[in-house]
Amino acid sequence: MYSWREEQLRKQRRLRILLIIGLCLLVLGSGATFLMLRRGLPQQKTSAASKNTPLQNTPTAALVNKLSFEADLDIPVLDELLHRPDVLNVADQLILSTRESDRYLGLLIYSQVPELSKTTLSSNRLEKIASKLQDASPSIRMYAAGSLVQNHNMTGVPILIDNLTSELALTYMEPPVSQGEYAQQILSNYLTASINFDPVHRIDTQNAWLKWWQENRVHYMPTL
Repeated sequence: MYSWREEQLRKQRRLRILLIIGLCLLVLGSGATFLMLRRGLPQQKTSAASKNTPLQNTPTAALVNKLSFEADLDIPVLDELLHRPDVLNVADQLILSTRESDRYLGLLIYSQVPELSKTTLSSNRLEKIASKLQDASPSIRMYAAGSLVQNHNMTGVPILIDNLTSELALTYMEPPVSQGEYAQQILSNYLTASINFDPVHRIDTQNAWLKWWQENRVHYMPTL
């Protein structure tokens, strides 16, 4: 049985994912509709390296450009990218891009690499993710919240709970996933509560999570 994160990554790979991430890459899977990847990254006429993100001419940048240009996401390319030693440096640039698909890929890398490499993100990179909680794109905001929680930073939890009632579909996910579904998946995978998602009475699910978080957040965020 795959965990939600593993299932998301598997789907992303199998469907032109990816995800992009996304997961969402975190909807949260499902609680965030988003990340089920809309069958690959959107095709672009210019590369991320040449326009929005000044990526250096490196093997890792070449992999990023392949993911950006191909109609169908190349699974082996994605795997190779996630295991490149400098991939987090590339994510640092992608997340600052004006192109939404670049920012999504950056968040996907931030979400997946720490688990794959058994490392933790620096506080600076967590701040970069947190900055996307104010992104103009609703999907990017959700992916950012999910990425924070996936990196054991619970500042994204309130945003996920706030969006449990949303039926808005996340971009870059296939099959389509709503923000509410994505949020539920992230919350249920990274918090210890056993709260079922009711797609018909979403407000009941949201109220249950709100109550649980108010009672238990001190265990996750002691400074609150």
